[in-house]
Order: sequence, then C-alpha cells, then structure tokens
Amino acid sequence: MQLHLKQRKSVLLTLLVICSACGGGGENQGESDGIAQNSAVDTNPLSEQNPDTVTVSQIINSTYQSDQSNPPAPDNHASNQSVVLPQFPNRVTQLDFTDNNPGTVLPSIDQTQENPQFGNKITRISSSEKFQVGDNTFTHDYSKRQAWNSNETLLIVGDKLLSADEFNILKEQIPISTARNWSNIHANYLYGFKFTGEVLNEFGYHDFFTDQFTLIKKFDRFDNCTLGQGEGNISNDDRYALFTCSKNNGPITMISFDILNSAILGERVAEPDMNWAGFSQSGSYILVGNSGAQTDTRNLTRYNPDLSNPFILSNKFHHGDLGIDVYGADVFTMIGATHISYIRLSDKFKVTFPISSNENPTSFGHVSCRNVNRPGWCYVSTYHEFRLAAVQLDFDGTSVEFADQDGEFSVNGVAVVEPWGVHRSTASDYEKQPRVSVSPSGSQIVFSSDWYASSEANAFVIAAPNN
Repeated sequence: MQLHLKQRKSVLLTLLVICSACGGGGENQGESDGIAQNSAVDTNPLSEQNPDTVTVSQIINSTYQSDQSNPPAPDNHASNQSVVLPQFPNRVTQLDFTDNNPGTVLPSIDQTQENPQFGNKITRISSSEKFQVGDNTFTHDYSKRQAWNSNETLLIVGDKLLSADEFNILKEQIPISTARNWSNIHANYLYGFKFTGEVLNEFGYHDFFTDQFTLIKKFDRFDNCTLGQGEGNISNDDRYALFTCSKNNGPITMISFDILNSAILGERVAEPDMNWAGFSQSGSYILVGNSGAQTDTRNLTRYNPDLSNPFILSNKFHHGDLGIDVYGADVFTMIGATHISYIRLSDKFKVTFPISSNENPTSFGHVSCRNVNRPGWCYVSTYHEFRLAAVQLDFDGTSVEFADQDGEFSVNGVAVVEPWGVHRSTASDYEKQPRVSVSPSGSQIVFSSDWYASSEANAFVIAAPNN
C-alpha cells in the first residue's frame, strides 16, 4: 500500500496513544526551580477530544502515523519502503543558478503555482488582509526555528497556527510566548515558556489536542527565560534543551535542562556578548556563539551537556545552524559572504564547499538544518541571486587541508547542491530577509519575500512533488 505524506482524505484518522490521565484544567502543574520531579513529557493523553480543538486534532492525525515510528525516508535514493517519497530537486555541483522568470507579478494568496524551472510548487500563504495585521509580522520566525510540527500537518506563521495543507488559520494566537519549539516526536506538542503577567519563567508544553499547557518547571530565580536567546533547539529525542535566563535585565545564566527528568544538568554565567546557544541534534554537545560585540572576543564554543569543559571551535564563525552530516556526526553549518562550510563538533574538523566559481556566490544569507528526518543536508537562502538550495554535508577524503576564506584550516566538501528556487526578495529589512526554514522531512521550505519590492513581506512555501 502506498501512502502519500499528506493523504488527508484517504487515510483514516489515527489517534495518538499517549499514556497517563488528562489534566482537568487549562494548565497542569509542574515544579518550582531546583526541585526535581520525575515527569516524562510524553504523558499528556488524549482521553477525550475537546470540541474546540477537534479540527486541529483531526488535521494532525489525518496523515501518516503521528508517533513517527515510520517517519518519511531521509532520501528518495535510499529507501526500500513502499512509500511515495518526495521528488527532491535534481542535484548539481554548482550554486550558480539564476531566476529564469524574473517577473514582478505577486502570486495570489493561497494559490499554488507550478515552479517549472525547479520542478516543484510554490504557494504564497500569508498577507496583511489574511492575517489582519499591517506590521510585517505575518512571516515565519527564523531559519533555526522549526515552522512545521513533527508530522508536517501544522505550521506557525507570525503568531498564528495554520493547517499545512490548505494554509487555513486554525488559531489566531499561539498560546505561549515566542520562546518556543515544536516537539520532534509528538505532533501535538509545542514546547516553550509561558508568560505569567510580565514574568517569563515557566517552561512546559502546549498540547493542541487538549488545548492545555502543562508546566514542567518554573525557574523562580529569573523573570525572563528563552530557548537559547530565541535560536536554541531541543535535541532530536526531545530530551535536552538549553535555556538562557536573567533577572531584572542582569547577566544571562545558561541552564542545561533534562526535559524527561525535569532536572538541571548544569549552569554557567554567559559571556557578556553571548549571541545564542543550543543543544546539538544528538544531545551530545552544547554550542554557544559569542558575537564579540562587547569584548572583541568572537568565538564558537562547545560544552559538554552539563556546561563543563569549554572548547573553542572557531574564532571566525558565521550565521549557521546545528545539523547532522552524512556520517551521522553533529556539525554546525555556516554561510558567509563567499562560501558555505561546516565544523564537526567533536574535533573542529572544518569543511568548505567548492560550489561556485563566482567570488561572491552567497553575499551571506541564512541556514536551516531543521530537516531532522533527512540528515546529511542543510538548506540555505542567499542574498546573491535570490537562491534557495540544499547542500549535502559531505567532504572529499582526498582533499588536502588548506587555509580557507576565514583563515582557518579546512578541507574541500563534496559539491552536491539541490536547487529549490529563488526567493525574489530585496532583503531590505529583517522581515524581508528570506530566512529559509525547512520542514522535518526536508520536503518543504518556507521563506519570506517582498517579491522584487512589489509588496510587503509575505510568507511562501515551496514543496517537492509528491509532498
């Protein structure tokens, strides 16, 4: 039997079997700062559907199994399962494609169009009229933040919850703060911090089946907490997270947290110019980016999961995201003005891709490695030539080490590129920067664009065929 990833009309609704009893109120209680509690986060059940959220529940369950016991295969060249897989773009060796149809006609809202140059489909999914806002807040959050839930039935754009098939608005307001991340395992869970008045120190998850927030831990010592300064992610097994917390705008404390056991693994006062922090996808490392804005000490520092044993991986890092290479190793993939590269976290082995003869193939941009079910790839949006592409994370074993554009030792990567499209955005301000973000299966991307300055910033989705 063949199953398409979004066969919503032909697949019977399959309810998640989740242990424990459903909480009675709108919020389940957790624990206060410093008090351990054995509270596994996969125990918020669906014993009875809330009539107000049945639409969301049905959407989540009307595709392939939500427990992800059989997630989509990571690559359409490497699966023996009888599943109709996405047809990923034809692979090339150069990041040198340009827009063959540079028209300025803005696509109509919610109308899917063929994207013949790249063999996929593009849909404009937001507008000020649809979202009833006029401040350019109707785009996705960020390249390092997952827009889709784990089975790609829901996505967050701005502060609204949309269905991922027809892009209908299901919730006008996400019930927790922007310090949030989708679960990598449970399609109905959104982890994050919830405001209590003006205080943001309660970590838990919102369950879109029951429309309830379950508190896992309250950090009483602080009045403001985020997931890695808004750029951190939860490990792929939903086990570990790195929080950054402060009190009265004072120094930031990094807190390594075990979600499963609701336990603090370690704490460390951050450097004054700490820009972001987060766990690697495997949960084996914590990575911290210090910008050097205040101390002139720019570095990319790796820690153990308990925030011990700091080790500097690079002093000249760029914007990037934490991914997995083709060999299963944790890496940090970066995009600079002239090149794309990655650093292996275990030993700071660096790989630079020879993917363009142009001296300036990227002009900076963004990287997203949120394709947790398609390891070995990261996705990029470049400012130069409006490119959207995926790059395979592999290196040439015959390459001789050389000094790269950053003055660091590197080897050549294997040049394998998937052209996904062109974003057509001027990137004249932050909201208009494309900030590409990829879905868990790697078969969809979302980006922001003002479409050659013809409109406000809108969100667009490109989907591979069969998705």
